[in-house]
Amino acid sequence: MAMIGTLIKEAREKAGLTQLELCERLGTHDRRVSAWERGADGVSLDKTQMLADVLKVPHAKLIAGVLQHWLETAEIDYKVSVAPKKVGAVNAGAELKKLRLKSGMALRALARALDVSPPRVVDLERGHKLIKPETAWWYADALGADHKEPVRLALQDAVNRECGKRFRVTLR
Repeated sequence: MAMIGTLIKEAREKAGLTQLELCERLGTHDRRVSAWERGADGVSLDKTQMLADVLKVPHAKLIAGVLQHWLETAEIDYKVSVAPKKVGAVNAGAELKKLRLKSGMALRALARALDVSPPRVVDLERGHKLIKPETAWWYADALGADHKEPVRLALQDAVNRECGKRFRVTLR
């Protein structure tokens, strides 16, 4: 069972709720909580505030659980922690572009290294979509850069977009 699943199950049981009751309070599918608790399905960041409220669990703890699940699914061995702390805007795509430019790699060369089209790299670097931690890892790998900060930035960007700029993501 994944860490986030264990956290949800223990908090749900402590709150005296059945899986069905929690689903009803969250307004989600009647099998969703079971899937979360088994680790068969990930929790989306946008559900963490409602889960925190219903289960009386710190929001940051749930966010950290979701992000850790993402890292484990991507087979990235960092440990994530999330603290309630105001942070500034983060655009992981723009930061990856700075990293590419600093390394001197051309956009087309990076696209070839990542086995994607150049417009896909442009989309990533513009930051219009969330960047998955594994994509940030591959990006850093293709540039010969350390992976930790690009992965952290991808996670921070996701948290900022889905949960607000109230949480600081760190990796160890």
